Amino acid sequence: MTSDHMIHSKIQLEFFRLVLFKHMNLSYYIHIMRMADPKEPRVMYKYLYYLSENDRQVNPEWGQFIQSMQLLYQESVNQSTGKPIPIY
Repeated sequence: MTSDHMIHSKIQLEFFRLVLFKHMNLSYYIHIMRMADPKEPRVMYKYLYYLSENDRQVNPEWGQFIQSMQLLYQESVNQSTGKPIPIY
């Protein structure tokens, strides 16, 4: 494997991790702002992060995920201006 190929592979992996991180944040935001049926963000999270046995070993279940995200973002959500109108 060439040095360029290794660098390219590493960049692809980091990009994939960033995309997953963005989806995780999006799932939380949609849930907390009630922008969809409450089941929909949970289904999206389960499909992306909790489907396989390995996923379940490294990622928290939905309730733990929400609690962790609230610890990180609740203050920002509370201070947010221009909140979307909740659908649900």
